[in-house]
Amino acid sequence: MDRLKTVSNGAWEYMSKFDPKVWCRAFFSHYPKNVVVTNNMCESWNAVIVEAREKPILTLCEELRVHVMNKMARHKRILGAYKGKLAPVQQMKLDKWIKPESHKWNAQRCGDNDRIVFEVSRNTQKLEVNLKNQTCTCVPCVHAVAAISRVRVKAAEDFVSPFLTMEAIRKTYDICINPVPSEKFWEPTEQLKADPQKIVRPVGRPIKRRKKSATPPAPTDGSKVRRTFQVTCIKCGEAGHYFKTCKGAPKNPNWQPKRRRTNKGGTSGQAQNKPMHQRPNPTLEEIRAKLKKHEKKNA
Repeated sequence: MDRLKTVSNGAWEYMSKFDPKVWCRAFFSHYPKNVVVTNNMCESWNAVIVEAREKPILTLCEELRVHVMNKMARHKRILGAYKGKLAPVQQMKLDKWIKPESHKWNAQRCGDNDRIVFEVSRNTQKLEVNLKNQTCTCVPCVHAVAAISRVRVKAAEDFVSPFLTMEAIRKTYDICINPVPSEKFWEPTEQLKADPQKIVRPVGRPIKRRKKSATPPAPTDGSKVRRTFQVTCIKCGEAGHYFKTCKGAPKNPNWQPKRRRTNKGGTSGQAQNKPMHQRPNPTLEEIRAKLKKHEKKNA
């Protein structure tokens, strides 16, 4: 914390607000025996059920049951061939501390009657180790391994927590997931059947996602319909936009936008596009002309 304060005073003030038991490993409880604080197991499980979770509830539960059953049977077979006392990962950590590290520390008895308290020293560093309480002044257990080597009564594996032994791991796989027969062999009951889930249609138009093809589209010839269409501006002659959104100079200096032709009935195209309340009322002559035209067409 003192070094953190020299680097950033704001960070030091922020971390000082919290209890060290919730964020500093040196103050963590000794009850949990696993330092994994990530959600890797949840991510691995989600990767396994990514296809099953899209299926109906009974099919989903059945696929998850079969997966867990096969995985437990496979692990139980592998653990049956292992003869060590500790789990393989824990045994590797203990061997790493025993061989190169513990010989560098000097363990001396403190003269207690039970011969369980030791002073472990190296150069100018000194620590206290209590084998009965399984405590050490420092967090790493390399100092405890150095003290255990002076006892020469029990191996270092005997001082490891029971939760990290193979006996505890094998108890995890003592249970057995029983097989479930298919629906053909189910016994009928008088219980009520479960109603299907109500399908609620979401608001709005459903989104259709196009699947990208792995192979590129085949080229088209003149006899086939073109698959793409590119807009060309009639004002400047460039592709990719209309003349209404064109900001460039016209290709022809005398170019003017085309106007809509006047209809035979006398009203212009602009008037047809106007709302009903803004259109002019037709005259009597226009109405008679439309009726005569309709009668000739029907005749």
